[in-house]
Amino acid sequence: MAFSQVTTQRQIGAGISAPRRDSPRPGGSRHRTLTPQQRRVKRAFDVVVSLLLICLVLPLMLLVALLLYVEDTAPVLQKEVKLGATGLLFPVYKFRTRPRIVYLRRASRLEQFLAVSGIDRLPMLFNVLEGHMSLVGPELLAYKPGLILTDARRADLQIAPGLCHVRDERSYVEHYNLWSDVRVLAHIVMLALK
Repeated sequence: MAFSQVTTQRQIGAGISAPRRDSPRPGGSRHRTLTPQQRRVKRAFDVVVSLLLICLVLPLMLLVALLLYVEDTAPVLQKEVKLGATGLLFPVYKFRTRPRIVYLRRASRLEQFLAVSGIDRLPMLFNVLEGHMSLVGPELLAYKPGLILTDARRADLQIAPGLCHVRDERSYVEHYNLWSDVRVLAHIVMLALK
């Protein structure tokens, strides 16, 4: 799909009320966002780590794609449209975790395992590499026609959504440093190894 971007708070097109970079908080102050230097450091970290991870998990992704195809010749990837930084719409691809026609069959054991384990999200590393997402950041927002964003959600859209979500997005941005991302990723790895 062609990428599109909404740049004002007015409802445009299908009805997204999207943020402006200078959108003020109630009370007059502006949303805190990353400095240009912090953005460059974060982006460099995302590129290097996502490239390494893609190289490491590529055999696993190929195996999962093959198993899904053997199980059901339907497309092995599912496409969803998400909202990125500053209201950018972009496609996200995940491994199939539900049947293409839901009423014909239930999700298979393999599809259920992919969803529970998070392996279905591995193709999203390419979104990180492309720059639409970050390794660590706010939760992905799904696009829906007529979507109205709250003030808190407008703040979330000041930085790219994360493959790994942070609990307190505003605190994450206000106290951001590179080690914040390293700590979050290390915590995720430790949980996965348990």
